[in-house]
Amino acid sequence: MPEAIARRTIYDQFMMALGEGCCPEKMAELLGLPLATVLLWLSRLGNLASDFTLGGDSPALQAAAPEGHPGLTLVYTPDILVARAGQVVTFTADILNDDSAALLNTNLMPGRPLETTAAEGDVIFAPITSPFDMGDLPAGGMSSISFSHKVSEHEARSGGDLVSNLTVSARSTGSNTEVTDQCCARVKLSSGGYIRAAG
Repeated sequence: MPEAIARRTIYDQFMMALGEGCCPEKMAELLGLPLATVLLWLSRLGNLASDFTLGGDSPALQAAAPEGHPGLTLVYTPDILVARAGQVVTFTADILNDDSAALLNTNLMPGRPLETTAAEGDVIFAPITSPFDMGDLPAGGMSSISFSHKVSEHEARSGGDLVSNLTVSARSTGSNTEVTDQCCARVKLSSGGYIRAAG
């Protein structure tokens, strides 16, 4: 009989909190994750469960990513939803390996062109201009990085949003294929009540 290796990952803790009936907000607080990440995981579980139909002789459900679809998820969120001139917005990129195998050479990159996500008046914030090495991610592992941007008065008067887009890629050791995900973060810019920097 093979030796069982117990590993506690953030995703394991998420599943325990789910089993205890915690609400999404409580899960986010307990795990130290953005609420958007928790909601995304709950959505993925809901989609996975709806894909199964059990017959009388069907085996028990296994919590695993569907075959051929390694799971690399990028959740990119701002710390505030509305910003005025002088405010600093912090964007956090959470990269999750929800595959059953390790992901190698995880790279965070500038997002693809924003033609479909940026509207007139939007201000583009590009936190990186070339690939940023995030290392390898074990199965169920997560890596995070944050970027800050101080809103100028000119940007606040634009009438649009502060928009930032990132892409993540890695190589799955399970399927030996490249996997990617992309996420766009938005903050509404407000021209009212400028916050002026001290000094």
